[in-house]
Amino acid sequence: MEIVNHKTGHRADISFKKSNMFSKEVHKIEGCIVDSRNVKLLMLYGSWTDAIFSVLPQQWELHVKPDKQKSGPNLDVMKSFRKSLVKSKDDDQEIPKRASDFDLKIPGQTFLWQADDRSPNSDKYYSFTKFAMMLNELNSDASQLCPTDCRLRPDIRCLELGNIDEAAEKKVYLEEKQRGARKEMKKNKEEWSPKWFSLDIHPVTKKSDWLFNHRYLKRDWAASPDIF
Repeated sequence: MEIVNHKTGHRADISFKKSNMFSKEVHKIEGCIVDSRNVKLLMLYGSWTDAIFSVLPQQWELHVKPDKQKSGPNLDVMKSFRKSLVKSKDDDQEIPKRASDFDLKIPGQTFLWQADDRSPNSDKYYSFTKFAMMLNELNSDASQLCPTDCRLRPDIRCLELGNIDEAAEKKVYLEEKQRGARKEMKKNKEEWSPKWFSLDIHPVTKKSDWLFNHRYLKRDWAASPDIF
């Protein structure tokens, strides 16, 4: 994955390590941040489900990529790191609150980010994080929401309330309604046009892109389609 600062030319190149459910490198990432001259400024490492760290390239080379002929503390660090990735048999019946520890404890490293612990009742909500559980939460004043806001989906609301059969019925209803709307557009030779984004030239990248047109902020839902 590449993340670019188009104003300064800085770039983050991040690699998600390939793995399977038995791999010692599951969820592991490595990468670097380079400047506009492609000079490495920082190394990135950790887990996208646990914690992410950065360290100077010199320290990374010294402690993580030692000469193959040498042995010492740096090899011990790597062995400890790999050992921490192995899931214990005691954890088989439970979804852990945190991923394994990916901290290599390299001198001079910087702690960048750490995932929050799962909520105590996470196992009753498909092991969602607190953030994921709040995504569909309705505010006290739902009138401010666009009629197409996914929080207003009746099938999802029924599912959250535990009304499984009713949720299935609502889902079928929505699917049939969408098919009918597409058929009507085709009959009238109409093409769908995004309401809140416009195709234009991005002011920074100078490339064609979909840009937010700020119409959404006016809260005028007259042109919003009836999809629910």
